[in-house]
Amino acid sequence: MNAIFRHCYFNGDPHPGNYLFHTDGTVTFLDFGCVKKFEIDFISRWKAMAKTILEQRKDENLQATDALGLIGKLDKFDHDFHWEMMNHVYGPFLTDEPFTFTHAHNSRTNDYMLWENKNRFSSSMPADFLFINRLQWGLAAVMADLEAQNLYARPFKEAVYAQSIPLFAWRGQASI
Repeated sequence: MNAIFRHCYFNGDPHPGNYLFHTDGTVTFLDFGCVKKFEIDFISRWKAMAKTILEQRKDENLQATDALGLIGKLDKFDHDFHWEMMNHVYGPFLTDEPFTFTHAHNSRTNDYMLWENKNRFSSSMPADFLFINRLQWGLAAVMADLEAQNLYARPFKEAVYAQSIPLFAWRGQASI
């Protein structure tokens, strides 16, 4: 979460074989074949959209979602469905209780985003989100296999509300 929201980078290959986890809590990354650098403006818009969900501001979510480039046909977009789906997707970050990733949760996410998606013909997929989806789906699958349980809300919120300072900023690029 910090890699994306604070540093504007992420490693899009969450396969467990690409990491070494040390007893002191540090991590060694072994494979940098799928690293994505995000523009700070994109991260700013994503954080704005995420905040509408974290703060349960549905009335502001539609505009933030559109600003992020996720809506292709606004006049045909079912915002009620989108809001329900995003509250499910962001569910692990909305509860102060331990959340367990399961295959059932991932299956429900798939149903929302693919098979039941009322917005499949009115949504848009910015190129940057292709990499995010790779990370999201891969990581969720690994987490479900591990039945990973943790308090995810606090670190997610800390990353979303933190100032973003890209690791390698472009010339003239400010932080957010």
